[in-house]
Parts: sequence; structure tokens; C-alpha cells
Amino acid sequence: MKGIPKEFRGIVWQVIAKLKNFQLEEFYLQLKNETSIHEKSIKRDLTRTSFFTNVDQIKKTDELFNVIKAYSLFDPDVGYTQGMIFIVVPLIMNMNESECFGLLVTLMKDYKLRSLFCPEMKGLHLLLYEFDRLLEIYSPRLYNHLVKQGIKSSMYASQWFLTFFAYKFPLDIVLRIFDIIITQGIEAILKFSINLMIKNESNLINLKFDKLLEFLKSNLFNLYVNEEFINFDKDGNIISTATAPPAGSSNTSKSSKRASTGLNRSGSVSKRFSLLGGNRGSIYGGSNTNKQQKGYYKLDELVYDAMQINVVPLDLNKFELEFENIYINETSKIEEIEELRIQNGKLRHDIKLLETEYANVNRDHIEIVQHMVDIKVELPEILNDNEDLHKQIDQLRLDIEELQSKMVSSPDSESSPSLNSSVLKSPAIPTKIENDIQELLVINAQETEKFANLEDELHNLMAEDEKLTNELKSKTAKKWFPWNKKA
Repeated sequence: MKGIPKEFRGIVWQVIAKLKNFQLEEFYLQLKNETSIHEKSIKRDLTRTSFFTNVDQIKKTDELFNVIKAYSLFDPDVGYTQGMIFIVVPLIMNMNESECFGLLVTLMKDYKLRSLFCPEMKGLHLLLYEFDRLLEIYSPRLYNHLVKQGIKSSMYASQWFLTFFAYKFPLDIVLRIFDIIITQGIEAILKFSINLMIKNESNLINLKFDKLLEFLKSNLFNLYVNEEFINFDKDGNIISTATAPPAGSSNTSKSSKRASTGLNRSGSVSKRFSLLGGNRGSIYGGSNTNKQQKGYYKLDELVYDAMQINVVPLDLNKFELEFENIYINETSKIEEIEELRIQNGKLRHDIKLLETEYANVNRDHIEIVQHMVDIKVELPEILNDNEDLHKQIDQLRLDIEELQSKMVSSPDSESSPSLNSSVLKSPAIPTKIENDIQELLVINAQETEKFANLEDELHNLMAEDEKLTNELKSKTAKKWFPWNKKA
């Protein structure tokens, strides 16, 4: 359980991964000289990463940048994400940059690491699902406790799988984890994850949500801290543990000596991206030689316990089929929701158009109703005027008839022809009356025509009002949603 000797680690990794591909290495030499849209992001993350504190490894920074940039060009669908740094660092530490690029491509393709970094991160979700199912098998009590507390594996385990624990563990442990992953496959990371959960079950089972989540993120690894770094009270109870070394730091005394020369710069750099910086010599001082020579974590015990977890490939295949069914169902639901959202947007647009049209029709209806009210107000006055004119005409006709009868029946008409002729010749009274009659007849004709026009207009307005009322009723009763049409 000592792992692959560091002198041969890079070669063994390439042999196991069946890597040697000269065409791919030549392609890398071409890609490293091209420009990537991710260069600024890569450089920014590298400057925030306490990378190589050892003088011998400073030159590896440029090689790391070249490898990550080349892969972002090689696989534009994945491009670059921060987690890739944690994957590439152990590789670049054990081989040259062209070999590192080839092994990275192999891990991404053949070991299915690519699915961890794709935008939908399907591979990560699969690992989380397999982790949940294995935890349910190995520790149903702990699994049920996490479910009851509302703790999902994505809340604490995602970074385990995306970085292979490189965000937390020193370089020695990370390299051992890489040994096992390259020899056994990416599923080996599940063994480490399940082992950590089982070993901490007694602590986790008594914690509630907040403290439970904090323990899962920060204290889960304390179980494998060497006793030399743990402070005990008089009764033998643990008071505290010494500060853990930065993630990715070396466990060797050689790096402790180099750190003591003042080359350790990890304290001024963000620990979040720390991979290979710092060591315990600078953290704990040089007075205790045993602490420097002994690793902070019990590496052999961690690896041994993890390898005792039996992950059956048939179970993983079954879990993968279950996940695929769930993924397909969830994807179809998401697509259905998206389709409904688009339809809802179209319906909202149609509703707004109909509301605008309804407002216009309603405004026209109000104007017509107001016009009708005005006509109904004016109509009695016009009718009264018309009636008065009819009375005046009737009275004038009576006056004319009376005058004519007087003229015809006058006894002096024959005896006094001069008077009769003078009466007949005198146009004063008959002419005035006749003019008045003509004027009244003209006015009556105009008023009659106006009355008839008003009646026609009133009839048309009433017909238009009835039409608009029916149209409003039909638009009000219109079915807005297409699925109601079947009713």
C-alpha cells in the first residue's frame, strides 16, 4: 500500500493509461503557441495559487499554463474551469508538459473526467448519485440522518470529486489517490468518500443541520490526523488539532528544510487555490523533529481503509442505469417546463394584444353610447320644434281657407267690382301669408328631412351599438388558452 515510487510514477501512469501518442504530443506543440480566450482566467487563477514554493519547481508554472491553455483549445466545449488546475498539477509534477497534456486528454476521455467539467456536469451528478446509493448501502442510518436533516451530497462532496481531494489533502496523499484512480478508474474516488463517511458516522449521527454541514466540510478529515498533531487534555480527550498544512504541500523533511530557508510564500496567497505551497516546518516550527518527519495525515491508514470498501462494478452499472433514467426524466421535465414557459410568454403576448384591442373597442363603444345619449337629449327638442311648426302650418292653412272663403262668399264682391278687384289686386295680405307659408313649408321640409336623418342615424347607431355589444360579448367569452378549445 506504499503506492508507486515517485521516481517511476510518471512513467507508470503513462504505461497504465496506454498514453504514448506522438501525434498528440506534436499537436500539443502546435496548440501551446496559439491564443486562447481563457488565457486571462488561467493566469489570474495561477497568480492566486500558491503553486511551487520550491525553487526547482518554479519553471513548472509556465508548463502548467501551457498545458491548461492547450487543452482549452483542444476541447472548446469544456474550455477552462478552476478545478482543472487541481487535476493538472499532479501530472505536471511527474512528467514533461507534452506528456502531461497527453495524459490529461486520456483522463478526460477514457477516464470520463471530461463529464465532470462540461457545462451540464453530468459526470459529477452521476458520481454524487453513486455516492448516495453506496452510502445508503454501507451506512443506511447515516444516510437517513442526512436526508432528515436536509443535507445533500452536492453541498459537501462536489469538491471531493472535482479535485480528487486536492483542495484539502497534501501533495503526497493526492499523488496516492491519483495512483489508485489511474490504476482502478475514477470510481476509486468513491472508496475514499464512503470510507470518510463511515469512519465519521459516530460523530455525524448526533449533529444537526448547521454543525453537520460544517463538520462535513471542515472536520471530516481530522480522523486521519497523526496523534503528534493533536492536543489532549488530562483525561485523554481531544482539545484541538494543529493547523493542517496547505492543500498540496509536501510531507517530506526535504521540503521542510527548504521552507526553513525562507522560500515558503504560502502565507500571503489565498489558501483556496493552494496546491503545492508551504509545509509543516514553517507552520509548526523546527523544534519537533518527529512532527517534521511524520506526515500530518496518516496516509497509509487512509489508503488502506479506503481500499477495504468494496465497490462492485455491477452495482455501479445498476446505479448508472438508474441515474440515466432519472436524468432523462429530469431533462424531459426541464424541456417541458421550458416549452411551457415559451408558450406562456406567447399567450401573455396574445393577452396583451387582446387587452389592447378590447380597450380600443370599449373606447369606441363609450363614444357611440355618448353620441346616442346626446341624440336622445336633442331629439325631444327637435320633436317639439317639429310639432310647433306643424301647428303653425295648420293654423296658416286655416287662415288661408278662412280668407279664401270670405273672399268667395263676400256679398259685395259682385256689386263692388272695384273693391273686389282691389282686394284681388292688393297682394299685401295674401302675399305675406303665402310667403310665410312657403317659408314654413321649407322649414318644415328641412326639419322633416333632419328628423328623418336623425331617425336613420339613431337607427344606425343602435344597430352599431348592438353589433359592438355582441362583439364585446364574443371577445369576453373567447377562450384564451388553446387547450380549452377541446372542451
